[in-house]
Amino acid sequence: MGLANLKRTSLYQNSIAAANEDSHPELQLLKGVPFYIWNESEYDKLQRHSKGLYTFNELIGLPRRDQEEMPLMPYQQELFELLKSHKYLWIKKSRGIGMSEFFLRWLLFNSFNLYPPHSQICICVGPSQRLAEDLVSRFKGLLQYKLSPALFDRSRSTEAIINTMRVIAIPSFHSTVLRSRDMVKCVYVDESAYLPEFQQREIRSAAEGFLAKPNSTDLHIIFVSTAAAPTGMFYDMEREEPSLYHKKVYDYRYGLQGEKPIYLQSAILQAMKSPDWGREYLGLYSGIIGSCFSIASLDRAVALGAKYDVKPESWHKDIHTILAIDPAYSAASKYGIVMTQYIGGEIVVIYAKAFTKPDYSEMINEVFKLSRQVGGVANILVDASAPEVISSIRRAFHRDQYSDNYLKEIVDNTKKFNIPLERRLFVVPKNFREGKQMLQHAVELLDEPSGLVAIPAVHEDLLTGLRTAVADSWDLDKKKSVNSDLIDALLMCLSVYKFTE
Repeated sequence: MGLANLKRTSLYQNSIAAANEDSHPELQLLKGVPFYIWNESEYDKLQRHSKGLYTFNELIGLPRRDQEEMPLMPYQQELFELLKSHKYLWIKKSRGIGMSEFFLRWLLFNSFNLYPPHSQICICVGPSQRLAEDLVSRFKGLLQYKLSPALFDRSRSTEAIINTMRVIAIPSFHSTVLRSRDMVKCVYVDESAYLPEFQQREIRSAAEGFLAKPNSTDLHIIFVSTAAAPTGMFYDMEREEPSLYHKKVYDYRYGLQGEKPIYLQSAILQAMKSPDWGREYLGLYSGIIGSCFSIASLDRAVALGAKYDVKPESWHKDIHTILAIDPAYSAASKYGIVMTQYIGGEIVVIYAKAFTKPDYSEMINEVFKLSRQVGGVANILVDASAPEVISSIRRAFHRDQYSDNYLKEIVDNTKKFNIPLERRLFVVPKNFREGKQMLQHAVELLDEPSGLVAIPAVHEDLLTGLRTAVADSWDLDKKKSVNSDLIDALLMCLSVYKFTE
């Protein structure tokens, strides 16, 4: 930027600041007042008003529903106090619960009562310039309702300056703009789970880059979203331990609290009929219903699984157990492990877990530990495209230590005489050129009306993967299917179990 432009920009910002302070002296009323008073009797409120004492939200105007002013919600009091003790928050919330409205008010309050002059607030929204403009327009509207109709230019913009503080709304596709900001006091990411996955991670990286900056002390970083599919940064953050973030879930029940709940009971009863009820209002991760496994077959598997305790201390010892591994091939993929036992005529999934960016040796140790906990597994199945994993497991268990020529001879003989390879080898390579047959076989097992496969509900990630699995002519579409690493591991396990006459 040239010197002349720099001077013009500086003069412009100074004029805005002066206008905020001098042309609108009523803004001084917003300094030093309480944000809001919850649980106040009507008598105490009248007495307070008679003395000319108002809270910040009363001065700017309370939230409105159908032109009626609404009190702030009880859960918002908890959230207000939470923000005093926790600088970094991860919040999963019910749709339409009033979270964005609360945070816009909280940020405006802080511009008068907490943040020093010339601070910046960055609000990241979805991949649309229009969303950024609309959000800033909402922010401006908070002051224009009761106090200063002419305070801001109502033309569309992605920035607002109030009390020398700059609020910038940044579309997710333009997240690199975050990195050039200075004096940032808050990064608020709205509907984080619905941003494109690579943009989610870039925004997080840019936001956490302020942590060590000396002029960004007392920084708040806040990720808020309704649940989406069980993939991406927002989903992974919930499972991070230890975590930088304090985590909180506000489902629809918080929206039914208080004298004037934000949800109408009749509307909630209608919403419960939607197939997306769990995702939108309960915080349950789910994707689009897939085309592979029927909902009825998965519900039956979950019902069968309800009678099994799958805590490690309750695992059956010395019973036929299969362990399957779908190794991670890149930083973006996960290491999936599924373990099944054959109990009373049912194939029971006792373990299903995906690991993000695992250490190679740690995964070998995990497999060894799992085998020891069940008194030894019958077979370990591994995707054949990971020969280094297969070799490492064979060495760790001191099994199948044959020459390459002899291993090839074993494989050729099992094909020639139609003998299952798992009868001849402990560590079995599974070639996904046979993926179509494995998927079809798994569907047949799950579709069996008498119930052959039991999947306890605790295996939420695996079940979500099966519910969202999409295939074209029995080819699993891993780009559209969620948790495909766990699906592949289950397909390998189930391939061992054959129908008999």
